[in-house]
Amino acid sequence: MNRRKLFKIAAGASGALIASTSRASDVCDAVVPTVTQVEGPFYPADWKDYEADADMTQVDGGGFAMGQVVLLKGLVQDLDCNPIDGAVVDIWQASIFGQYFHENDAEFEDLKDKNFQYRCRVITNEKGEFSVKTIKPAAYPAGGSWVRPPHIHYKVNADGFKELITQMYFRGDSLNSKDRILNDMTQVQRDGVIVDFKEDGQKILTGIFKVVLEEETEKE
Repeated sequence: MNRRKLFKIAAGASGALIASTSRASDVCDAVVPTVTQVEGPFYPADWKDYEADADMTQVDGGGFAMGQVVLLKGLVQDLDCNPIDGAVVDIWQASIFGQYFHENDAEFEDLKDKNFQYRCRVITNEKGEFSVKTIKPAAYPAGGSWVRPPHIHYKVNADGFKELITQMYFRGDSLNSKDRILNDMTQVQRDGVIVDFKEDGQKILTGIFKVVLEEETEKE
């Protein structure tokens, strides 16, 4: 099945890597859980440790991935702003060519960036923090006139909390206002998944994504 058709179906239904002067936990304003979003058809099946580390811009010491480098810092908290230690964070995304590391992506072999890792798995520290080095993914068509804005997928699991599947977006991208998934959210929910990224003198984007998990409810 074509990758765009697959996406249309889906849409319908660790430690610090980079030092920084500001930390993800400096400000605590989490009040609502991060909104759940569609997983999509390209969740990675392959999670070899040596190919899923926190530096997605290289694979096994090879060359560098194409695209603008992004330093993504994260913070996983509960609804009371308490950090969640030991949360497992799976991250996956498209490359600069707008394709995924997945056999169901019909364009994968032709467009594959062999130096890009496409996915990573990190674990939060005692302050609920994680850090990942990646590239800004490309936008890509998702069917008809719908073009998905640049976004990064997340699946977060922690003991005692509900699993979260969501996506993160780049503030200021012109495609955000036209995205069907974003437009199906409240403004508060959108604000929670659209991140401000700042560019430094080396044209590297840095931003902080705060993830808020809900506690599991006891089953009767």
